[in-house]
Amino acid sequence: MKSFPFPVLFLLGCFAFGQPPPAPYRLSAQMEADRSRDTTDMNNWFAMWGYSNIGECQKARQLFDAVNPTMTYAQIDREDSLYFSRFKPLNAVSYLVGKAKGAQIVIINEAHHVPQHRTFTASLLEGLYQQGFRYLGAETIGYTDTLLNQRKYPILETGYYTQEPQFGDLVREALTIGFTVFAYESKGFAGTTPRQREIDQARNIEQILIRDPKAKILIHCGFDHVREDSLGGPWEKAMAGRLKEYTGIDPLTINQEMMTERSRPDRGSPLYRYAPVTEPTVFVDGEDKAFNGFKGFNQFDVRVFHPRSTYKHGRPQWLLLNGKRKPYLLRPEQLTVGFPCLVLAYRANESNPQGVPADVVEVTNRDDRKALILATGRYTVEVRNGAGKTTSWTIDVK
Repeated sequence: MKSFPFPVLFLLGCFAFGQPPPAPYRLSAQMEADRSRDTTDMNNWFAMWGYSNIGECQKARQLFDAVNPTMTYAQIDREDSLYFSRFKPLNAVSYLVGKAKGAQIVIINEAHHVPQHRTFTASLLEGLYQQGFRYLGAETIGYTDTLLNQRKYPILETGYYTQEPQFGDLVREALTIGFTVFAYESKGFAGTTPRQREIDQARNIEQILIRDPKAKILIHCGFDHVREDSLGGPWEKAMAGRLKEYTGIDPLTINQEMMTERSRPDRGSPLYRYAPVTEPTVFVDGEDKAFNGFKGFNQFDVRVFHPRSTYKHGRPQWLLLNGKRKPYLLRPEQLTVGFPCLVLAYRANESNPQGVPADVVEVTNRDDRKALILATGRYTVEVRNGAGKTTSWTIDVK
């Protein structure tokens, strides 16, 4: 069982109403300089999210592990091994979409510094839509972007985590398919208790069901908000447990942040090392019950196991979405602003100047050969250095 101190969990949700967040896309050197000047936990979290925003996933994992040195997992004993041996691996997308047919609410969580979790939720959207799901609620969505569902793509104002390209694409894909995207965060949680925040989130989701009693809803939340059990402590119950209590609906709850790679194998769960996978996977027994933990563990219904990242052109290959996206290899002569620099790709058909880029990479020197990973379409590629010098050009990805 991992140990995750409550103050960190609370910071994950309420930072935006306290210390102002920094610019969304910064060079690693800028983030490191900020951390040298300000060594508070909050600034470490800002840097962690900042690394994920520019595609530096390993740096985000390393910092996460550095600021959570006490997060630990229990070792696997013989009884655990025998219990787990009853479960066989299945493709997670196929299994979950099938299970969702009998569910009215699906709740899936993420680690806020891991874009891979957002690409996985996005991979469920088409199948869930075919099962009748029409609403997507995300913890990060704010209340000020009132035109999101009309505009059909996110902007920087939409939410803090949606500034990260994969989260932006999750929202973009949902809107394109036909989902209504909505906010459910507590409107005043910066000044309220953790318990009240979970209650407010659940009540806000409940409002969708009051207006549309047959609505099928997908919720993408962070960390422990997915839990159906009683946590005790300041939360008492998490959002998922409160929603079940208030509506009488038993949600399909999915944890994908436990069985995911860390900065080093020894920092992760022993079970993750024991059961390596090559695709997002669930383990299912002969009665079609998904593994959610060892005996007596009933925090959520399903535990997704994510594969470790493999890299090409400096990018994790899960970004390719099984061929739906293609690499665009950057050439040093294109990056005339000098090094290090950020390269951002914006969809040409998204006219709002505050749009969320489809991809961002950091290139540190001429030998750092990286690729943008993009779906078919036209893009404006913008290059920025630390002094604010920019250059841009247009590309077509076919």
